Amino acid sequence: MKRWAIALVAMSAGLLASSAQAQQCVIYDGENYSGNRFSFRAGQSILTFNRFNNNVESIRVARGCRLRVFDLFGGQGARAIYDRNTPSLDGAWRDRISGAACECGFSREDDDDRREYADDARGASCEIYENADFRGDSYRMRDGEEALRFSSFWNNRVSSVRVARGCRLIGYDDFNGRGAERVFRDDVSYVGRDWNDRMSGAVCQCGRSEARQQGRGDPPSLRRRGSGCVAYARRNFEYSNDSSARWRHFVSDGDFEPLGRFLKDRVSSIRVAPGCTAMVDIGADYKIFVDRNVSNLGRVEDRADAIACSCR
Repeated sequence: MKRWAIALVAMSAGLLASSAQAQQCVIYDGENYSGNRFSFRAGQSILTFNRFNNNVESIRVARGCRLRVFDLFGGQGARAIYDRNTPSLDGAWRDRISGAACECGFSREDDDDRREYADDARGASCEIYENADFRGDSYRMRDGEEALRFSSFWNNRVSSVRVARGCRLIGYDDFNGRGAERVFRDDVSYVGRDWNDRMSGAVCQCGRSEARQQGRGDPPSLRRRGSGCVAYARRNFEYSNDSSARWRHFVSDGDFEPLGRFLKDRVSSIRVAPGCTAMVDIGADYKIFVDRNVSNLGRVEDRADAIACSCR
């Protein structure tokens, strides 16, 4: 009798272990783990959903596991990692997941593989994160991708970025590549007070796509005829983002914009797209017109307080 009891206990333990292994990650089509569900085994990947395509609203994840999710079939597109139970997916990923992979066998503090996204064999990329320290929802941008108008979820919501070796992420604080900008060439766990929850668009450039940029200081939209004007805080159209005094400002055709605190009385050079003219306010009663690239504004350097752009 005792042997039978031991055997039954061992069998029950085995069934429980098997059941737990079979449900390391679970997706649900309803909030609060309700509705239809699908359980992933540890190491299982389903990169093309059928019934659950764009129909996941909550996720359960066993301790030591995480669910890697994708918004396009085949493990493509934007991606995020869920390493804990989530009773309700937020606006960025609710009813958006098209594939997923369940990975187990590591500590939740083990974050090394997130660097893989930037350096993997499929090519270089840039990735933006909702929270500091590469936490929360994320969006991966491929080499050459121009997201100049973020969605309502991502607009003014970026707090950290990852940038693959040999790449750069150019972030803009206004739609269509306008306004102030910042260039990231490395992983940044917190973008800082000035840029936290401020980004409205971005461009990812790696290798050849960066080399295709026309001019060291040209935003992507300035390459087209009649597309706009750019004011720089340094001579020779140079800019970097080591300090706020080295930023640039893009103005679209037909717009008039007062220069913000980072460029007011700091403009040293101006670049214009073919067919455009920049009208620069120097104080209340004095204006200059610039219809070609000017690498040094000379006597009016560091005196501009507003700029308008007109193209034909």
